[in-house]
Amino acid sequence: SLENGNSLVTSSTCDRTNWGDEIEEAHLGNLRAALSTGLLLQPLAPSAVLESDNSSNSAIHLLDMMDLYTKIAGISYEGDIRMSMGFEDPNKVKKLVTGGDSGLARWDALYEPHLSQLQHDGVISFDSNRNIEWDPNDKSTRKHLLANLPQAFVANSEPTRHHDNHSILMEPALLATALQAVVSPTARQQTLKGLFSAGFQR
Repeated sequence: SLENGNSLVTSSTCDRTNWGDEIEEAHLGNLRAALSTGLLLQPLAPSAVLESDNSSNSAIHLLDMMDLYTKIAGISYEGDIRMSMGFEDPNKVKKLVTGGDSGLARWDALYEPHLSQLQHDGVISFDSNRNIEWDPNDKSTRKHLLANLPQAFVANSEPTRHHDNHSILMEPALLATALQAVVSPTARQQTLKGLFSAGFQR
């Protein structure tokens, strides 16, 4: 999750039965942000020139839904020291996507409305096998997606403090770094608490 209440919801574990309109809208906004982040974290084509709006840089790519959902599920683990130190199952992210009785159907149900909106906006399209067709190098596409991220996160992210957000956070590696800056401190605290707790129990 992101600081200051700007979390990226990546699963459907919460009970929405008694939610009010404001909570429901916040939930939908979080899903839009998670989907947009999952797309922005996808690799660029080698010839990407993000400083230019020149349409000649267009390069349509196919993105498998499994790959997209796995990227979204992994957002909360960007920079998580528990993953790198072996305290978490290395297959945990993939299991979040494929696990349970419903598997990918649960993720489809969560993100289908937002995928349809992106299709309506001309950001993505789908091929006959339900793969996403899009241009990860297109600057207007990336600006559209970036606008769906929590603006407090965009404004406060370390890599953007001295640069234009729309030339820095549109680069996947820098976005990942910004996410790691949010996730790492929390994960580190939880890891230390776990170690101290284990020590006291011995």
